[in-house]
Amino acid sequence: MKKMLMTMMAVIMLCCTCATVSHADTTYFTLTLTETGKNQDSMSKKTNKAGGSAYERKSYVTATFFSNPGKVLVKSKKYNTPSVCTGFMTLTDSDRRTVSSAYNQYPEQNKYYYLQGEYRNSVCNGKITVKGRYTP
Repeated sequence: MKKMLMTMMAVIMLCCTCATVSHADTTYFTLTLTETGKNQDSMSKKTNKAGGSAYERKSYVTATFFSNPGKVLVKSKKYNTPSVCTGFMTLTDSDRRTVSSAYNQYPEQNKYYYLQGEYRNSVCNGKITVKGRYTP
């Protein structure tokens, strides 16, 4: 009985140490957006999309900094296939919660995605910089 219990414990320990832990890639972004669309940096770095049955078909964005009060719209797009994208997510300086949006079709795993921003309004000369975290 003791030998069987020890064998079961060894199998359980082996299973626990061999289990793969996967996580979604998260990247930090800085978007500088202007009312005219000139002299702006409206895209984040490319980020790998984790996938599989354990992952949602959503993208998550959290704004952590605004250069001044305002609002921007962002969406996640697949690199080289921007038609695969989420709906717009609204980021405002007064509401720093995490926002999410579903993709318009199944997002392929282990492919690159990026965050694209659009200026909506700002109290400071038609320009705003937003920083935060992005998980495709």
